[in-house]
Amino acid sequence: MQTEPVRVPTDTLSSTTPSNASLTAAEFRQLGVARLAYVTGLYTQDGAINYVIHGADGIAVAVVDHLELVTDLAAQLGLVLVTVH
Repeated sequence: MQTEPVRVPTDTLSSTTPSNASLTAAEFRQLGVARLAYVTGLYTQDGAINYVIHGADGIAVAVVDHLELVTDLAAQLGLVLVTVH
C-alpha cells in the first residue's frame, strides 16, 4: 500500500528546505523522534526506584536514581520530556 505524501507547512521548515517539500506518512511520524523522551519508574530488588529516560521510540536512554536528575540530564542530552498516559 502506497501512502500519500504529507504536506508540511513552510513556516515549520528551515530556510534550506525547498518550499514544495513533502514527506511520506512514515517520514512524518519520525519527525522529532530524536528529541522527544518520556520517563518511567523502575523498582529495584531492594525496593528503591530508578527513573528510566526513554527515547520516543521506547529505547532506554539513561537510568538515574533521583527524579531531580531527570530534567537536568534530559536537557543535557537535548531531549524534550513529554507526558505519556
